[in-house]
Amino acid sequence: GPWLLEYLPVTVRVPREEFWLPRQGGVSSGKEVYPRPSFVKLEDVCPLEFRLTVESPQDTYIRWHQFWFPGWRATVDGAPVTVTPSPQLGLITVPIPAGRHSVRIWFGDTAPRLWGTVIALVAAGVTAGLLLRERRWPFLAGIGAALGLWLALWGWQNFRHPTCARPQPGYVFLENRIALLGASFRREDGALEVVLYWMALEPPKEDFTAFVHLLGPDGRKLSQHDGPPCESFSPTTRWEPGEIVPDRHPIPLPPNLPQEGLKVTVGMYRLQPELRNLEVLAPDGEALGDRWIFEVPPF
Repeated sequence: GPWLLEYLPVTVRVPREEFWLPRQGGVSSGKEVYPRPSFVKLEDVCPLEFRLTVESPQDTYIRWHQFWFPGWRATVDGAPVTVTPSPQLGLITVPIPAGRHSVRIWFGDTAPRLWGTVIALVAAGVTAGLLLRERRWPFLAGIGAALGLWLALWGWQNFRHPTCARPQPGYVFLENRIALLGASFRREDGALEVVLYWMALEPPKEDFTAFVHLLGPDGRKLSQHDGPPCESFSPTTRWEPGEIVPDRHPIPLPPNLPQEGLKVTVGMYRLQPELRNLEVLAPDGEALGDRWIFEVPPF
């Protein structure tokens, strides 16, 4: 939803009616060689803030699957760096120098937003002062009660449904085309929400399908969810090199599900010219099969 319905900045070079559809040949002619990091770990992922550890033998960059707007900022080891839009989709792009670094990306204020906040606070203060001068006690009490209720509901919602995640790491490669950085888990309303974090290592020229299979303590498959990344709104042929893509998969949970010992197997497959899973490789090139396993934390 957010990816499709967001306002598009002027830096997006693909028409609104096309950017979420598959593209023949990918987003690049193939001439772009991405300087791959040797290690990427997601530390914290929040709606408007991301923290990563990145190690690279040469200068490189990372991109986040979110449109660039004025206000996006980043630091590398605490030092500010310039955040720019990517060439095709206008995604957040952060330069990373060679070496091992801690990277923080967040959405901050701009001068117009800051002045808007100041004006709103001044207007609220003036209104409260006028109400106090006129001794409008019932009206003030109603505003206070409504504000307190809103804050209580907001706090309870955030307590029950935290918006930040610390993904389980899993830095493996799918045929040296796409890296799997990790996964996060949340159980809600009879489903297990699994968010996979992919990273494009090159401009993919095929549209792959992701799968998540839920296994019981005995290894038997209990449930599954297969589908194109980002609920079909971000086909892999639209991915840009260095782009990190959070990919949500809701898995229906069967009744009487064990609370511990659950696992998920994840990966990608192609449908044409034949159905085949992509091979999973370790960073050193060792073949690890055609899927990767994560332990599901107890709930």
